[in-house]
Amino acid sequence: EPAGVDRGGSEPPPSLSVTPSETDAARRRRDLVMPLLWATRDAPEDPLAAQMAAYAPPTRTLQLMSTVSPASEEGDQEPTPSTASAVIPLTLEGSVDTALEHNLRVQVARLTKEAAEADVAGAKAKFHPRLGLGFLQEEGQAVVTQDSGLESTVTPRVQSASAILSQEIPTGGTAVVSGDLVYDEGIIVDSHDAGVTVSIVQPLLRGGRIYVARQPIRDAEYDLEVEEARLRTETLLMIADTKTAYYNTLLAEKIIRVTLEAIERDKALIEASQALFDAGLVTKRDVYSAEILLANDRAKLAGAEGDLELVRNDLLDLLGLPISQPVELVDRDISFEPISLKPDEWITAAVQNRPEVYEIRARMEKTQLSLGVARNERWPALDVVGSYGRSQSGLSRSAALELDRYAWSAGVVFSLPIGSAEARAAARRAELEQERLERELQDTKRRIELDVRASTIKLRTSVQKMAALQVGVEQAQGKLEIARERFALGLATNLDITDAQENLLGAETDLLTAIVDYNIGLAELEASIAGPIS
Repeated sequence: EPAGVDRGGSEPPPSLSVTPSETDAARRRRDLVMPLLWATRDAPEDPLAAQMAAYAPPTRTLQLMSTVSPASEEGDQEPTPSTASAVIPLTLEGSVDTALEHNLRVQVARLTKEAAEADVAGAKAKFHPRLGLGFLQEEGQAVVTQDSGLESTVTPRVQSASAILSQEIPTGGTAVVSGDLVYDEGIIVDSHDAGVTVSIVQPLLRGGRIYVARQPIRDAEYDLEVEEARLRTETLLMIADTKTAYYNTLLAEKIIRVTLEAIERDKALIEASQALFDAGLVTKRDVYSAEILLANDRAKLAGAEGDLELVRNDLLDLLGLPISQPVELVDRDISFEPISLKPDEWITAAVQNRPEVYEIRARMEKTQLSLGVARNERWPALDVVGSYGRSQSGLSRSAALELDRYAWSAGVVFSLPIGSAEARAAARRAELEQERLERELQDTKRRIELDVRASTIKLRTSVQKMAALQVGVEQAQGKLEIARERFALGLATNLDITDAQENLLGAETDLLTAIVDYNIGLAELEASIAGPIS
């Protein structure tokens, strides 16, 4: 009582008296309820192992790609169970490795990249020399008048063999080396002709640039860079998706576990309420309340079981395994290690490292090349041409092959296109594509920043939630303890217990979800910055 307060001589309040019958009733409630309500609390550390076995069957040693088991000690071999029935243990990192090897999306991206590599090799063949060979035989009939005036029919024959070696030059020109050997079985006398010619055509304006001649090769190389970036993007997404699916599967199993624990508490409450009802200390309403709580938790369990099947299917799909394949998660510890949040550093790293940025820049360089080639097509053509050859004719092949005669030529060829609408249109399309890609690059950088900031917010929010939810779990546990004690002493109804048990189940579920969200946020952040978190 506060100091200085004068009660004015008033009489103290009358004390509350407890009758012997009330004391006896309280003792009977305590003796009936306490052993039942505290049975689950005093149970062994893992009372749900048998029930959880249905969700996490025992593992068997199994190599993922093996088909035959090693020989037994007696020397005989036992058949290996098929992967459709044997349980595969999965670690988090092992799941990521399996997904990167077997996931169909990653395989498609990898094959597309390999096809782009083949296109580069094919484009480089542009500057490989090309050899051509030819053989031609001609025959005809001719009428010859002899000195005696008689006419006769003869069949002259011409056989020719030729070889051509052509080579495109990186400056846009073409070099050709050709050789001919002709045998003419004439009417009067046979003759042999031979010749070798070297000719070069080099554009000076249109088509006369190294970047123009090398455009097919550079385009193929840019396409390869794009596909490599897309493969890297698919890899980062697959790592994040696999970790997310792994954590979600583990969360679903944990939720089933806490729900089973809640069901055990519900059963203990039903037994306690039934015992009190049989003793005439409570009404049937208390028993119904406990049974309703059990029914609700069993419904939650059914929903949790369905969620587990769905997230397991998602995980198996990402891993590229048969959807019916039984698996067991090995890394079952749901914990977290808080990290310092560095959004500005992460945004800088993401903009530098994200493969989407590399992809757009490669496409911009390809478009810039197309623009230069299109502008080159608008120029007039000015080509320098030249050739030098040696030839000889003779009555024998050896005489013809001496090649004593020579011939050369040199000059320029100029042509001016009348109207270049197609070239102007191609250049304009390239300019517009370049502008579009610049806008796309800016938008991609903004989306990358948003991704990093969203991951940062998710991490911060998850930590704040975990701090509050941890307190909530402790308070719900304390509330349940107090409700049990009060119920055992007849100072509360089982509605207080059911309310406390619902609060505890919800708090435990929310805390597990917050921890999993934090780990998923870390996986998403690694994908956002395209690298490990510093």
